[in-house]
Parts: sequence; structure tokens; C-alpha cells
Amino acid sequence: MVITSTQKLTFEEYLNYQGASGVCYELYRGHLIEMPTPTAIHIKICEFLVYQFRRFFAAHNLPLVAIVTTAVRTEEDSSRIADVVICTRSLWKSARNLVPQCWTLKKNRC
Repeated sequence: MVITSTQKLTFEEYLNYQGASGVCYELYRGHLIEMPTPTAIHIKICEFLVYQFRRFFAAHNLPLVAIVTTAVRTEEDSSRIADVVICTRSLWKSARNLVPQCWTLKKNRC
């Protein structure tokens, strides 16, 4: 874990933070952490898992969604980039509605 800033950021400041192009950042208790770029095999494994989860959810009519590489707010001034997130459809829909439209993973997370 490499902390890239000494200045603490709030979660809202993190949402608007524009770091170096192509660099992923997580926020941990107000500090930016530069994340390594995932390898091709890592990405393929995550995509495979999400595919399998989605098939299982559909086959069993479960109200769940599986998402790959999504930032998740874990505490007040922390946000981690999860490889795979599984949550209810209603939670995913409400979370998407709370996030500003300018916020995307490619902007300041990856």
C-alpha cells in the first residue's frame, strides 16, 4: 500500500479528485492510495466470476447483481475498489442514484 498524499480528503473531495491519467486511487481514512494496475489474468478471473454469478442469479431468480471493478464506500472517508461486488438490485439502483453523474471509475479510480 502506497499512500500518495499527506493531505486528507473527504469522501466528497475524493469523488471530484482528478489524479494522474491511468492511475487507480482508493481512499483510506482520508488518504489517497495508489493502486497497482491489475494484470490481464486478474481481470479475466474477475470477469469470469461475475459471469458465473450472473448466470446463477438468473437461473435461481435471485434479486442480486454482480459487478466487476466498482468502488465501494467502506466508511466515512474511505472507498475501496472491489474486484467483484454482489448486492441486491434495489441497493445497486439506489447507490447508482446517489452518485454524481461526473463520478466514474475511469475518472479518478482507474
